[in-house]
Amino acid sequence: MMNLPGFLRPPPPLHISLPPSITALPPSWSVSARSLSSSSTTATSGGTPPDLTASPASPSALPTLVTVPEDPPKRLDAFLRPHVPPYVSRRALGKLIKSGAVRINGDLVTKPGMSPPPNSTIEIAAVSMSPLVADNSNEYPILAEGEGWVALNKPAFVHTHPKIAGYSGTLLNYVYSKYPQIDNVGEGGLASGVVHRLDRGTSGVNVFAYDEAVWDSWRTAFSDGAVRRKYRVIVEGEVSPENLDHPLCFDLVIIRSQDALVQVFPEGEGYPTVTTLTLVGTKTVSGNPISVLDVEIETGFLHQIRSVLHYLNHSILGDAKYASAKSIALAEHLSITRPLLHATEYQWGDVKISSP
Repeated sequence: MMNLPGFLRPPPPLHISLPPSITALPPSWSVSARSLSSSSTTATSGGTPPDLTASPASPSALPTLVTVPEDPPKRLDAFLRPHVPPYVSRRALGKLIKSGAVRINGDLVTKPGMSPPPNSTIEIAAVSMSPLVADNSNEYPILAEGEGWVALNKPAFVHTHPKIAGYSGTLLNYVYSKYPQIDNVGEGGLASGVVHRLDRGTSGVNVFAYDEAVWDSWRTAFSDGAVRRKYRVIVEGEVSPENLDHPLCFDLVIIRSQDALVQVFPEGEGYPTVTTLTLVGTKTVSGNPISVLDVEIETGFLHQIRSVLHYLNHSILGDAKYASAKSIALAEHLSITRPLLHATEYQWGDVKISSP
């Protein structure tokens, strides 16, 4: 007899046992909002993880004055590029110039493409180059890394990236403390280097890229469906065999943008998605069946797994947004406080990233 993992164990005197097929649940699943700890992980790709105890990088101060040579460059931003820290991209310099932070011989300039006059003096105001805050107060295990990218093990209740400037405590804040050159990569700003997002309540594999070309490659691979993405979930009900082991195609539409809500629409009326469900096992809890599923998605639409499972009447336990009366009751009974959705494995070519 094997007991449920701790996060699914109900209060005494009710005791539940599961068959061996269900006991292989990710140990990193946590339902405590106060705990950000996660099990140790090993990299399956990309070499040795960096030292997680190192102090955050201290960005070099921007130069106050720069003198233009006799033979002036064609572009202001290109000329200033070697005079700023290496992680400050040309795009970031362009934004800085447009914001009015640069003067030539005392005159304000706002055109990154202008040619500075010979022998002129360029003054750069002491402004913050990034809305990001470096924060390594919490250490997040590195699952794998490669040239220009890193994958972390995201705990539940931690955001992938900050929503407002100056906010800390997210995975991106931690990555920024290790790789300051991530600033302004990809989408830039508060989402710099974010290859993909996981919802706050979701745990598992989260990938970041701190090189622009690498970010482009990863992002293209995601959008083209070249990255195999696998998740594990626990849902209400016993899943019908007709919904298992083959691609399920549904059109999804965002029906509410603020506090986003997604819904399945008739074919041809939304964004086409592909989801495949594989049954790991089932168990009855207080007369109600629950199922453990492995889920693979070929597309990556907002809330795809959560909304599709809800549409199939198999809401994820702990998911308050895409819930049924039964899933809410089960979550309360089992003291589940977040969606039991975990990103277990991403694979792109020879790169395989796994979260236990």
